[in-house]
Amino acid sequence: MKWKTKKSQYLVHDRWLKLRADTCETPSGAEISPYYVFEYPDWVNVVVLDDTGKVWMLNQYRQGAGEVVREIVAGAIEQGETPEQAARREALEELGYEGGECVKLGVAYANPANHTNKVNFMLIHGGSVTQEQNLEVGETMTIESQDFEELLKDIESKQIVYQSLHLSTILLAEKYLNTKTS
Repeated sequence: MKWKTKKSQYLVHDRWLKLRADTCETPSGAEISPYYVFEYPDWVNVVVLDDTGKVWMLNQYRQGAGEVVREIVAGAIEQGETPEQAARREALEELGYEGGECVKLGVAYANPANHTNKVNFMLIHGGSVTQEQNLEVGETMTIESQDFEELLKDIESKQIVYQSLHLSTILLAEKYLNTKTS
């Protein structure tokens, strides 16, 4: 069932994006060309929940959507990092948040049809905000916190549009927390 890659050429190859055009042959002998593949590093999506039951959210402008989007902590896993280390680093950079238990909730391909990366779904619970944000150039985000149960009600109301993999992380965190309390 696996395709054979006969040729591969990068169309874009920079620090943010690698896009290649492959020439592929299917097991039945059909040639598919070009077949575009996006190469991204693996990343983490992190629900950050403090001891008081507040979840920490970000409001960030996203050029693709052309609007400010409500999000959880997220970012690329850097060379040599574990998902847990990346989750803690991103929570510190984006929220100024440290401490707590870090739990891996699962992993999935972002879009296996044409993306190479996996997303690690993470939960940090406990800990607190200890410092100011340390944002990268181009990042502009505001922080808000709310009761986790209120976030779940917001999701059920369908009034706020979330990034799909962030929504998956929130729902996996809900399931994990429900199993810990029952």
